[in-house]
Amino acid sequence: MVDVRAANPDGSRVRDRRVLGGTKLQARAWGVERERELIEGRGKPVRTASVTFHKFLAEWWPTYKAKGYRPSAIRFVEKYLRVHLVPHFGDVPLDKIDRQALDKFVATLFAKPGRWSSQAEPTNLSSTSVQHAMDVLHTVLVAAEDWKLLDKLPKFPTVKRDARGLSLDFYDVSETERLLVGARDEHDRLLLLFALHTGARAGEQIAVTWPDIDLHAKRVDLRRSRVEGVTHESTKNRKGRSVPLSDPLVKALKAARHRRGPLVFCVADGSPLTPTHLRRALGHAARAAGLRLLRWHDLRHSFASNLTKAGTPLKQVQDWLGHSTITMTMRYAHLAPHGGREHLAGLTSATTNNSQTR
Repeated sequence: MVDVRAANPDGSRVRDRRVLGGTKLQARAWGVERERELIEGRGKPVRTASVTFHKFLAEWWPTYKAKGYRPSAIRFVEKYLRVHLVPHFGDVPLDKIDRQALDKFVATLFAKPGRWSSQAEPTNLSSTSVQHAMDVLHTVLVAAEDWKLLDKLPKFPTVKRDARGLSLDFYDVSETERLLVGARDEHDRLLLLFALHTGARAGEQIAVTWPDIDLHAKRVDLRRSRVEGVTHESTKNRKGRSVPLSDPLVKALKAARHRRGPLVFCVADGSPLTPTHLRRALGHAARAAGLRLLRWHDLRHSFASNLTKAGTPLKQVQDWLGHSTITMTMRYAHLAPHGGREHLAGLTSATTNNSQTR
């Protein structure tokens, strides 16, 4: 009987045990060759114990963080690993995470209490949060497959989006006007007006400098972003963009010129604002105007929604928002006037249209 054991570079163990005919010398020679095959990865190694999800994370997570992702992206992945994935899959071997395990995991996630579960009407985890958890799990398992610790990636189930993941709230044009009137001062009013009329993300707005603004051409170049105290020389999708400035915004920017430093939006000593400054400005204005309180990011949705309602082509809205693909911008498509019926005239001839008109 020959019992061959070897260790893989990833730390897992392989073993091949069988009974052979012949002499001890022949059996020993076969064992030496078989050991060489297992170490070199030839033949069909038999894993005695698959690496667990938690053990793999201990090796993989430092390499993921070293790839240069933004701190916010790192924390996003870390949160879903800590809150959902490790508690569920921590001690599970990687090769046991199959389609059945994934289906059960999705069902478990949908049964979890959501963010607002402490309110009068408890809610479960939204489909968006479930999809985020599955996306992070997919990233981990793809890495495990690349590291040769997983023979085949399981087929992931489709997560059906619910209304919370599809609906967007925003201030319409009349509400934005009331919001601006409710601002505490001209500084807060400019903060709100800039967000409502450019669609800039919070980090992009905080990082805007006066050289980025061309008041003569009525244009702002959004080319960088400040996230959690760190200024990045790129936006979220790593692509800069130019957005035209409305006449009211040009007028407000001219009146707000200062010598406190290059930043357009800053505190008295010229240092950058924080997201807290933005939220406070929005909260005060919303309360003063008697409006429901939305998130700061919903001012970006307001920009896109009001443009779409006014008939602005979605492709143009996409460019101004800086979306990498039109798919994200399509969430505003239902707001287009007439639902796009004004374009159906191209389906019939001019003669037909004229006769119907008469």
